[in-house]
Amino acid sequence: MAGKDNQNATKHGASGALKRITSGLPLIGIAKDMQLEVEDALETQGIEAIVCEGATRLETAARLYWGAILKAAEAGDIDTLDRYVARFGWLASKALLAWGQVKQDRRGKKQPLDVLLGKAAPNMPKKRDLSNINDTTGNICPDDSEVSK
Repeated sequence: MAGKDNQNATKHGASGALKRITSGLPLIGIAKDMQLEVEDALETQGIEAIVCEGATRLETAARLYWGAILKAAEAGDIDTLDRYVARFGWLASKALLAWGQVKQDRRGKKQPLDVLLGKAAPNMPKKRDLSNINDTTGNICPDDSEVSK
C-alpha cells in the first residue's frame, strides 16, 4: 500500500484523485485517464452497465472477504477477523445498495432471461399441451374435446 509520503500515489492514484476532487481541481495523470474511460463507458454502455459493474465488483470483493473471515475465524486470529468483518460489512452494505439500484433500473425492462422464459411477452399464445403425445408414433392424440371443435 502507498504511504502518505508516496508522492506518485498522491499525485496520480486514488488518493491524489480524492484530494483533487475535494479541492475542486481537475484530475491529472492516470486519474484523468480513468475519468476519460468512465465517460466513454457512460456514453457507449450507459449508466445501468456502469452501476451493474460496480455492484458486481462490490459483491465480488465482499465474497472474497467472507472467505477470508472464515479462514481467520478457523485460525482463531481475532485481530484479523475483526478487520475483515469491518471491511466485509462495508462492502456488503454498499453492494446491497448498488444491487437495489440495478434492480430499480431494470424494473419494467425486458431482460434476456425474461425473454427466454416468456415473461417479457405475456400476451403470447400459450404453448400447446403436449401431455397427450402418443409415445409410439410421436403424434399428438387429440382428446374428445379437440375432435369435436
